Amino acid sequence: NSRDKSELSGKYEDLMCGLVQPKAYYLAKRLHKAMAGAGTDEMTLLAILCTADNALIHEIADEYSRKYRRTLETAIQKDTSGKLERLLTILVQGRRDPETTPIDAQQVDDDVEAFYKAAKGFGTDEATFFRLLGSRSRKHLAAVAARYPQLKKGKELDDVIKSEFSGKLEDACRFLLLGSIRMGQG
Repeated sequence: NSRDKSELSGKYEDLMCGLVQPKAYYLAKRLHKAMAGAGTDEMTLLAILCTADNALIHEIADEYSRKYRRTLETAIQKDTSGKLERLLTILVQGRRDPETTPIDAQQVDDDVEAFYKAAKGFGTDEATFFRLLGSRSRKHLAAVAARYPQLKKGKELDDVIKSEFSGKLEDACRFLLLGSIRMGQG
């Protein structure tokens, strides 16, 4: 109620609201706040969109559209640009393979090779990284990360990302990969 709200402020208020509001509703509000006004809080966009599963992404997008009368995808495209926009657009579409999809060893090896080729030579094929990180299940990405050093002379996929990307793109790719590895371990 208004009396309780008047006694709360800032981050503590955000925390309390997050505890009592439906998750998708709260995250839609956080995304809107991250894109409101001058500048964009890209870390909030990354923290939410890189860690949400398909179901939650769709719930957030529905809440966002209902509350703000435009799609979350449109808002992201308006408030971000370039390569980060492309990656966030892939994520907000919520088209990852389902986590129930069995791990296909040949597909894992094919994806290791695709990541390797995308990073090989001059320049990086970011589209391949974005496509794989944004469409494969977390379980599958964890298997790719485990297999990568076995096929590529001990080199870790996370190290490849660190050498090929910088700034917010590096953060986003690492969020996606490391979140998948953590999920695969627990």
